[in-house]
Amino acid sequence: MILLRRRCLTAIFIASAFSALAFSAGVDARGLVPEDLARIQRVGDPVFHPAGKRVAYSVEETDVSRDAMMSDLWQVAIDGKSPAERLTHTNNSEWHPIYSPDGQSLYFLADSGEDATVQVWQMPAAGGPASAVTCFQQGVEDYAVSPDG
Repeated sequence: MILLRRRCLTAIFIASAFSALAFSAGVDARGLVPEDLARIQRVGDPVFHPAGKRVAYSVEETDVSRDAMMSDLWQVAIDGKSPAERLTHTNNSEWHPIYSPDGQSLYFLADSGEDATVQVWQMPAAGGPASAVTCFQQGVEDYAVSPDG
C-alpha cells in the first residue's frame, strides 16, 4: 500500500511539474497578470490501471470564452517513456476516473448529455467513444465499480 501511495504521489508530482513548467514559460519580465491565472491547469483524481503501468487523471482548466472551469481526462504511462494522452476533449467536463477491474474500460463522471446532468460514463481504457452508464434524473454525485466489473 505504501508503494502504491508513493507511485500515486510521484505521478501527481510529475503531472503538476509539467503544468507548472508550461505556466512559467509564459510569465516573463512583465510579471503575473490575471490572464496568467486563467492558464493554470489543475491536476486531480489520479487512479492507477489495475496492471499498475498507467495512471488516469483529470486536468481542470479555465475556458475563458465560456467563463467556466472545464476538465478532461488524461492518461500517462508510469515509466515516463511516452507523453501523456488526452482521452477526452469535449465541451463538457469529465472527472473522477476509475478503471474497470480487468483494465479494459475507464468509468468517469461527466456533465454531458442532453440535460448536462452528471452521470457515470464508460469508455475503452485505450481511448475511444464514451457512452452513458447511468441515467438518473437527479444525477450522480459519486460512484464505485464493483470488483467483478
